[in-house]
Amino acid sequence: LCNTNWYNYQLSEISKYLAIDEYIDMCLMHCYANPGDGPQYYYGNRNTPAGPIYFTAWDIEDSFGGGSRRTGPPVSIETMNMGGNDRFKAYFKVKNNADFRMRFADRAYRHCFNNGVLTDANAGAVWDSLCTFIEKAILCEIARWGDERGSVYDYNHWYKEWQDVKDDIHGRANKLITALKSANMYPSV
Repeated sequence: LCNTNWYNYQLSEISKYLAIDEYIDMCLMHCYANPGDGPQYYYGNRNTPAGPIYFTAWDIEDSFGGGSRRTGPPVSIETMNMGGNDRFKAYFKVKNNADFRMRFADRAYRHCFNNGVLTDANAGAVWDSLCTFIEKAILCEIARWGDERGSVYDYNHWYKEWQDVKDDIHGRANKLITALKSANMYPSV
């Protein structure tokens, strides 16, 4: 996958080696969240019978301007501050394929508009749901770790972080589309 220039190939040929939609979604998630220590992901495939590579994001808790020290607004992969060795090698091998670029733009449109998962309302609802789910456990964590760094972190501190991230989510899909347009990964029309 990473040793071929896929410029003149059909998507059907690329899909033998890469789970395209799933990979694009992972790339978009990294661009949207802009994790401070990204990219970090695992990948795997089947060898018998042969199958495409699937990528799974991990260790991206250092995301969103409200809750992080090393992140910022959405970016394109081209402008992401990347550590590690991989640096989205597969992306850079397939991004110049016209069909892949269109699929990438289609996936971005799907997620960022018309009630997609990255629209403000839906991303905010998912965030609220996750925070509500762990809210009682946070009280236990505060009791155990609330003064770990010499300062006392209480429920109000945690609740403010919840709200800060939710505020940061507002408008993020539009910022992602702007970043993708700047990288020529989303059309101007």
